Amino acid sequence: MYILIDSFSDISLALQNTLAETGASITYVVINDDRFLPDGFISIFDYIINLISPLPQAYLDTPLPCVKIPPHYSIISNSNVYGYICHLGKKKGTIWFRNGSPDICADRVERLDENGNIIRLDYYNRYGFISFSDFYNDNSEAICRSYYSADNKPILNYSYDTDTYCLIQNGHIISTFSGMDDLTSYCLATMHSTGKRIVPTTAKQANLLMHENLLDKQTDIVLFQNGREYQQYTEAPTLTNIPNHILLMNNESTKNHGASLPQSAHMIKYVNKKNRTLPAHLHALTLTMSDQVEGLAELAQESPHITFHVAANTSVSPTLLSYEQYKNVKVYPNISFQKLHELFMISSFYLDINYYYEIFDAVILAASTPILLMGFTDTIHNQDYVLPECTFPKGDYDSFAKKLYQLSTDSSFFADYLNRQSEENGKDLEILQTIL
Repeated sequence: MYILIDSFSDISLALQNTLAETGASITYVVINDDRFLPDGFISIFDYIINLISPLPQAYLDTPLPCVKIPPHYSIISNSNVYGYICHLGKKKGTIWFRNGSPDICADRVERLDENGNIIRLDYYNRYGFISFSDFYNDNSEAICRSYYSADNKPILNYSYDTDTYCLIQNGHIISTFSGMDDLTSYCLATMHSTGKRIVPTTAKQANLLMHENLLDKQTDIVLFQNGREYQQYTEAPTLTNIPNHILLMNNESTKNHGASLPQSAHMIKYVNKKNRTLPAHLHALTLTMSDQVEGLAELAQESPHITFHVAANTSVSPTLLSYEQYKNVKVYPNISFQKLHELFMISSFYLDINYYYEIFDAVILAASTPILLMGFTDTIHNQDYVLPECTFPKGDYDSFAKKLYQLSTDSSFFADYLNRQSEENGKDLEILQTIL
């Protein structure tokens, strides 16, 4: 089965974790290219390149190599973000490091001519070789892009001027595509020819599949992680052959559609039934876009053995920063996705105690990690995912703090609660298994 995704995000991982519980064999195809996709995900460009020149298994088994530059060249850098490639004291290009480390493969490398003008920009991938390159004219304008196989042969060329893709095999053009939609249609038809089901996740994808007669009303599925996409899909007058099976993933943007779903549609919760034990060092996480975090001071004082991480996607006010007066509270303004992922991986508790909007789809990321969810009745952003025993009245800091302390000091008690949370959120898995 192929599931189409416009752009990769942590929510894509949450979907992967959830559907993995069904045992279905799924490849996630990402339309907007990402050169560092995790296992189980492939870009539409890598998919078409693998049709011509499959990626050797050796690349999958080999760690990322260090950055390679020509002999007698050197990298001069004062940071872990980028450096200058120099030869005999002259700048020959710029190299940007992946994840802020010069010890692994490059993210991209800019190459300059003798006059210092950019002539080429190479973009590397997770396996350490060039994924694609942009080529520039004398005015430093990108004119074309080439996508490469693992052995550095051009497989797909794109012209910025004509918005045209050319598919190449053995040095010869075998197909030409007018824009991204035409290229995507070709890939979808190829996927369909394998006999595998193709599952769209946006209204545009569904429309494209229907236009190409690649969706079967009786057997195929559409899946939405976004309420706006679902609404556009059901209201579009062109979508006359809507498949019988509609899956709507339960999150902040979709839960309000639950009451109006047709009989053929199912609201599915994100879940991960992986067992987790209490680590030696305990962490609790809260994501917020405001400085109003209910009961944080009280919880931090009652559980000094827990480190409380409070992360924001913007700069933060002095009020939020003041919580760092407690030695076990850390505040993160403008948190990066890399750091956010790290905090989810180390946390045992997600405290949904911030007022105003939810950010980063925090509740479903916690449920699909999995992390035990706790919160107050007036702060929880999606009550569907939180056990009643982990929900507390506003201002009842004492009960909340006692429960948190008990859960964080009794491994079997914690395991029981986390298992019940996963079982409750995984009640729809049987429906999923039947449909998939």
